[in-house]
Amino acid sequence: MKAILIEDNIQAQELIRGLIRRHFQEIELVGTEATVVQGEKLILEVQPDLLLLDVQLRDGSVFEILDRIPEQILQHAALVFITAFGTFENIYRAMRYSAIDYLVKPIDESDFKQAIRNAIDRREQMGLVEQLRTFQHILLQSRNGSVEKMPVILPRSVIEYVPWREIIYIEGEDNICRIHLTDGRSLNSVRHLGHYRQLLKDNSRFFQVSKSLVINLDHLVRYHALEQIIELEGGFRLGASRRGGSQLMKYLKNGDRE
Repeated sequence: MKAILIEDNIQAQELIRGLIRRHFQEIELVGTEATVVQGEKLILEVQPDLLLLDVQLRDGSVFEILDRIPEQILQHAALVFITAFGTFENIYRAMRYSAIDYLVKPIDESDFKQAIRNAIDRREQMGLVEQLRTFQHILLQSRNGSVEKMPVILPRSVIEYVPWREIIYIEGEDNICRIHLTDGRSLNSVRHLGHYRQLLKDNSRFFQVSKSLVINLDHLVRYHALEQIIELEGGFRLGASRRGGSQLMKYLKNGDRE
């Protein structure tokens, strides 16, 4: 598998080159560039299977490159974005919601391995062009202040986009999650609860009531404070933790979140 890296930070270049050598012998890093102009030229020459792209380069944005690359070159490639935490909030948010794999600097080794594996697996299920179109759609929604759906990562790198209002609650167990929906389905996701907490942090209707449970307040029927029992639409009865129940009661009374 041929890979290219477009990254203008020399230390990040060396780190990524070393991580690929250490963990992905099947990947050959055939080129590295640091600018929009040279990055575009490299992609056109190599036509890589995997692109590792820093979002912001010294002479512009990596999206300037992607806009000029023919779709037939990108169609069967895998992509991992690289970005700095706290910059380009709309882009960062859209990456999370569109299920495009990304790395936040400083790059963590375990995150790197997972992102590369996810991108390679997803390449077989969902073409890069389709991913980028979804990304652009969500980026537009994000700029307008509203993202309508949450991507649920299912086995075999399948992604299902679920409207927020259809999620009753999310239940985490070890490294998987079950997302319970209003149509009676329960989606088994291969991502842990922390992944979905990150996606939901901007959505005020979701509330974490225990270490393993996040509920949608729009489906809350009643809360029994003494027993710390939550009743949700669909006949669900869930137990809150002592801390989670206390925070929920405070929120229901005063609208305050800790």
